[in-house]
Amino acid sequence: MKRILFSMVVAVVAVGGVTTSGDHARAAGPRVAPKKIPLLAVLVAKTFLRALVDRDLKTAAPLCAATVDFDGHQVKGEKAVLKRLRQVLARMKVRRRLRKVAVLTLAQARRIFGPPPARLKLHGKDLVVAFGRFRRGGLIVVLAPEKDRWRVVALTD
Repeated sequence: MKRILFSMVVAVVAVGGVTTSGDHARAAGPRVAPKKIPLLAVLVAKTFLRALVDRDLKTAAPLCAATVDFDGHQVKGEKAVLKRLRQVLARMKVRRRLRKVAVLTLAQARRIFGPPPARLKLHGKDLVVAFGRFRRGGLIVVLAPEKDRWRVVALTD
């Protein structure tokens, strides 16, 4: 009996892992082969969201691009981005717990949720969107490739 329960738990965990990689977007739209999300983009998105929740700006700030769109406001420069991240954390007065992270390509996110907010100035074709869900609310992070790495280029709630 214990062996069967363990197998069921492993199967549930395996299915949950598939959801965070963005494969669930297939069921929502027409049968089109989804574009693979680079593992490095998923890792950067999850690390950034986890660092924000843990209030760890030493980890979160270096993952940002030189110019970041904070809910429609373009912020340029390392110090300005760090200052704006501090403001984001100040608005999150209550300690939050990250419940789930879903990472999708921008095309997959558009198919499921519709177009992104007009206030966000999104440029580029290989953008990746990460949805960090809390008990109430969440954060949406947009990442773009930059040479051999991925950087956060937009953040909104």
